[in-house]
Amino acid sequence: MLFSLSGTTALVEKGQYQTALMTIELINQSKEYLGVKLIPVVEDIQSDPFTAAKMAEKLAKQGVRALVGTYTSACRKAILPILERYDLPLLYPTQVEGLESHPNVFYCGPTINQQVLYHVPWLLEHLGSRVFLIGSDYIYPRETHRQLKPLIKRYGGEVVGELFLPLGSYEMTKALKTIKQTKPNFIFSTIVGSSIVPFYRQYRKLGFDSAELPIVSSVTTELDIQAMGGEYGFGHYSTFPYFSSIKSEENQRFVSLYRRKYGRNEAISANMEFTYTAIFLLAKALSECKEKPDLKKFLLKQKFEAPQGTVFFDPTNQHLWQWPRIGRVQENNLFEIICSSDKPIRPDPWYISFAEVRDDRDVLQRQVIDLVSNRFPDGVVVLSAQGDVLYMNAAAQELVGHKGYPWYRLIETIFSFRELPKKEQPLPGEPDLFYLTHSIYRDSTHIGSIIVLKQKKQSTETKPVSSTQFSERIIGKDPRFLEQLEIAKIAAKTNENVLLLGESGTGKDVFAKVIHENSSRKKQPFIVVNCATLSKELIASELFGYEEGAFTGAKKGGKIGAFEAANGGTLFLDEIGEMPLELQATLLRVLEDKAITRVGGTKMIPVDTRVIAATNKNLKHEITYNGAFRCDLYYRLNVITIHFPALRERQGDIPLLANYFLEQLNHTQPNHQKKSFDASIFEAFYRYPWPGNIRELRNVVQRAFYLSGSNLFITQEHLPEEIRTERLSFNPSVDHLTDSSSHKLKKAEKDIIEETLRKVNGNVRRAAQILGISRSTLYRKIDRKTLLKYRE
Repeated sequence: MLFSLSGTTALVEKGQYQTALMTIELINQSKEYLGVKLIPVVEDIQSDPFTAAKMAEKLAKQGVRALVGTYTSACRKAILPILERYDLPLLYPTQVEGLESHPNVFYCGPTINQQVLYHVPWLLEHLGSRVFLIGSDYIYPRETHRQLKPLIKRYGGEVVGELFLPLGSYEMTKALKTIKQTKPNFIFSTIVGSSIVPFYRQYRKLGFDSAELPIVSSVTTELDIQAMGGEYGFGHYSTFPYFSSIKSEENQRFVSLYRRKYGRNEAISANMEFTYTAIFLLAKALSECKEKPDLKKFLLKQKFEAPQGTVFFDPTNQHLWQWPRIGRVQENNLFEIICSSDKPIRPDPWYISFAEVRDDRDVLQRQVIDLVSNRFPDGVVVLSAQGDVLYMNAAAQELVGHKGYPWYRLIETIFSFRELPKKEQPLPGEPDLFYLTHSIYRDSTHIGSIIVLKQKKQSTETKPVSSTQFSERIIGKDPRFLEQLEIAKIAAKTNENVLLLGESGTGKDVFAKVIHENSSRKKQPFIVVNCATLSKELIASELFGYEEGAFTGAKKGGKIGAFEAANGGTLFLDEIGEMPLELQATLLRVLEDKAITRVGGTKMIPVDTRVIAATNKNLKHEITYNGAFRCDLYYRLNVITIHFPALRERQGDIPLLANYFLEQLNHTQPNHQKKSFDASIFEAFYRYPWPGNIRELRNVVQRAFYLSGSNLFITQEHLPEEIRTERLSFNPSVDHLTDSSSHKLKKAEKDIIEETLRKVNGNVRRAAQILGISRSTLYRKIDRKTLLKYRE
């Protein structure tokens, strides 16, 4: 059993823990389960995902048959690798955000469609159409809000505001004042854990009245009402399949057993009922299962007369069918059930059933689609333009559905192509799965995509990482970038000088090292000299060395320089554009004669040193206009030239690079607990111009990783302010932007818009998002001919 007996969610999980012990005792004493004896082994996971993973592995190594618990989504996701490694089932007795159907997890709490979405029409009709959403900042609240917002709009409601508070927050005054200003009809709350009580108490102290502005929560239970005091909870609503006030024989038995063991005044919540149900389902499966590997198969077959009603697992997604209810807090601290379903509702973790259906024809069409697509051996997925899953056939659920795949990553990949690829491509993050995509448009607006998935061995020709044989450190699939990569491969096979040109932070130093490592000189030294960091007086001695007594302070016996140190290998001259003009002539002579003379010496010393030089300057401009660089040296270095595109010019590579840096950071953490990016991160990344290029992106990812603390999802709130608030990505390398004339500014604006349209293949909606303007504004700034040009 993995429960938080300490930490921010301890109040809820202690109730689950007590229920589990009571249920195990009951089963061990029952004649119905002869031959089954459950032995509880308990670990306190302290509301922390890293601790959860550590304790899960500890229990797995001890040989437990199954796991029960992990209240938060972050803790559940943290132990998934452990479940896979040891082939253990987890019975998860908590409401779940969806977009996951893992083969080792049996979801005993409700999905969002059972607990929240089902009730939207009733809430809008009876409480009002203006809704304010507030939640704790982690996976379940964010996903609930994401699914709730379009449904509120569909049924005629309006989301007047949304806030996320750090997990464990106690100060709610500012948030409540913000809510008051928006004048909602009700507040929908997904605040969790220890933040629930202060939220309700401060709500009342600020003069709010549940009769005028009620709170509706998918998290607040009888336990929370008891903890805060009935006067603070009175009149508010919660949505759960179970309330302790249900009038049924099974519930009366459950309530009676619990209070007899723990006290007459103990509150009983939905999560406790989910735990009670989970352990009974486990016991039933164990009584039928003779072999350990068969336990999951037998679990899936179970049905149980639970306190909420008859429940059973859906075989397509391993979630329970449950009974949606709405309760309102009464003076006795119990919920009066004011709305309930007369039958259990199918779990829909992929929200497919909430795609808009207008009439019988729509129902018929969807049934035909389901019938036909499920006959295909390939996976079929229908995505909205935002990356939401609208439909997924059985084959697709089998291929990736159990992994909770972040489909927005595929959307980002699709947007990065100027033209959709004609050949199958590897699914980002799933190297054995390949996809073909067809985009769907309505009135020139991209409204979604149909994805066909196939499983086969990975082809090295289509890897999104440019070339693992060349170097795993070189990441990218942008065509211009790959073109330069091919030049680098050719350069590695020669001994010619190489000139690397590009803005600071584009990876010139990485390329220089990789070219050396793939050359015939790879076993010889690789020496780096940054010309910008050395004074005019020192740079000659650093490059060519000096003889004893060459100048005041010279070491006895002299010193070899970089050219001699790199003899047989490679010398990387970074920031070559900063080299003093008078020294450039000496460097030219060394490159031509392949020999150096130390400072203060007269002897010519032969050297076999390959030079790779790099600069962020326009050397032709320096030669022509500033006279700061020698023309003959330029052509001597410029045997093979590699031009590095700026990061803003290869936006399709941003997700690849960001996830690469994140993966490196994940491997530095205990138990390799993996963090991932929230979908909103990449919207901000695409808007930002990245003046520091890849180096800046790496630093931003590192900063966000550490600021996110124990959260397993990195969100926009963890980004620097300048990235969160960036609206339009300007290209500072375009010369005409420095001209203040109206004509030049208009041309700059036109260039930026056209470049953005080119990158998204003429998708107006996507271009408007990147530019931070409305579609109507974008249409005013372009003509139809321009738009069609980028859709060809």
